[in-house]
Amino acid sequence: MSKVSEFKNGCLQELPLQLGVFPFGIAYGILGIEVGLTS
Repeated sequence: MSKVSEFKNGCLQELPLQLGVFPFGIAYGILGIEVGLTS
């Protein structure tokens, strides 16, 4: 397999995990902004 196809395959295999983590990232991002954390 080429490196590009391996990368695409890895991204597809990780997609279910990312879909579960995404809402928590958004929630904690909003919470951080509300308490005054900025970059």
